Amino acid sequence: MYDVYGIGNAIVDVITEVDEEFLVEASLDKGGMTLVDDDQMANLSKTLQSSTKRKMSGGSAANTIFATQAFGGNTAYACRVSNDANGQHFLNDFKNSGILINSHCIAHHGNSGQCFVFVTPDAERTMATNLGVSGDLDMRCIDQNVIANSKTVYIEGYLATSEKSSRTAVKAIEMAIDAGSEIALTLSDSSLVTHFRDSLESFIGEGLDLLFCNEEESLAWAKTDRMDIAVPALRDIAKEAYITLGDRGSIAISKAGVKEVKSEKVIPVDSNGAGDIYAGACLYARSVNLDGGATAAFANKCAASIVQEYGARLESVEKYQQLV
Repeated sequence: MYDVYGIGNAIVDVITEVDEEFLVEASLDKGGMTLVDDDQMANLSKTLQSSTKRKMSGGSAANTIFATQAFGGNTAYACRVSNDANGQHFLNDFKNSGILINSHCIAHHGNSGQCFVFVTPDAERTMATNLGVSGDLDMRCIDQNVIANSKTVYIEGYLATSEKSSRTAVKAIEMAIDAGSEIALTLSDSSLVTHFRDSLESFIGEGLDLLFCNEEESLAWAKTDRMDIAVPALRDIAKEAYITLGDRGSIAISKAGVKEVKSEKVIPVDSNGAGDIYAGACLYARSVNLDGGATAAFANKCAASIVQEYGARLESVEKYQQLV
């Protein structure tokens, strides 16, 4: 049995430090994710040619699944990569971590997904993403046997930006429901709630078992600026939900009620990946039967740890284990 089967994008992150003037000149919304085409990505690469950069495998759900596995879970992942250097980098990372990936995920055309992660001096991250073949997720990438043997199927909200990936996600959700698996969704980014709401609603269907979002995403979903309105709106669509509140901690919503769990204060250097590791920590904590409050407390600790490092993943599996 698998604790979690993740379905999402396969992106190789290229992380570099910039000032806010760079974001203005590049027409990037600070703190958000902007989809860029091949020409825009090439121009950004040229501009940053002499900058110091770090490369690591990424993607929202990919980071979450990596974390769940590193904490001690048993996971699998469905994605789409090309047979290029970035694709091999991604696949090797997951193979070495013990995460199962369907061999049919490799495309023999196009480029693998890549994301520039721009970190400003205030530790905020701004992303420019080129999906490449990752946006072509189809049913060949989905393993129905793995779905049937997974406790939870975890869907990445960013799949809503691609019509093909959206259709694939909906079919995978239908399979999971038929198999009796839980359905978990991350809203991923507030811009998705605004511009791709119909696709997200197709993922939600008649309701979710588990939902992850941050404060901004929850407010955007409820079309309000008040958390006391947003929380009931999320309870309408999910049996259990977790809302991250940055350095204030998070809110756990479950049958037992609504509980705000405070987080320790740390000095952040890079907020990239905080929500991803939070979700991974929750998925692992639930697999060992922690309750909502304890799950949120563990996830807060993990998120506070990742923001003290550059990149969306801790530098070693040992660091994940130390958090456990």
